[in-house]
Amino acid sequence: MGLEVSEIERHGHSLPLVVRDKGNIYVLNMGHQQKADNDFISPYIVNGAFSLELHLKLLAFLESGSWSRKHRLDDLHGQLSSDSRKAIEASIEKDLAASKFLRTAIAVLKSNGVDLIWKAEELLKRSSDAYVNWRYAFDTTPGCFAGYTELQRALKALIDAKRGA
Repeated sequence: MGLEVSEIERHGHSLPLVVRDKGNIYVLNMGHQQKADNDFISPYIVNGAFSLELHLKLLAFLESGSWSRKHRLDDLHGQLSSDSRKAIEASIEKDLAASKFLRTAIAVLKSNGVDLIWKAEELLKRSSDAYVNWRYAFDTTPGCFAGYTELQRALKALIDAKRGA
């Protein structure tokens, strides 16, 4: 599945969506279709998941003044204020509506029997163990890592707003 470069420029999707379901790994990315590169996928997911964790912790800190010791992305999301969770969800919905890539990727997954709900809470829940499981992908059955670009964009906007940037 390939989409035009203009789609990347308009919506900022340059990183893949990775989902493992029933033993299959689906890697959907912008541009030309290519064979999955496991040497790229695992480090991308591990670092992306860690980055999401740190951004969720920073936003929670800016709201509450205390650091969380939790690591699961869905738990950290649950510690955010209701307003922040709503803003993240609104941002995700806006990106989904604007992105042909996301709509196509979700349709491709669905046609392969993978039902990925594109909501912040669900994306974070399904991606919560990515940091641990993808570090040891050779020895575990890692799962989903989806919505990174959209979640990072939403978190960065909220963090910038809290900092007055």
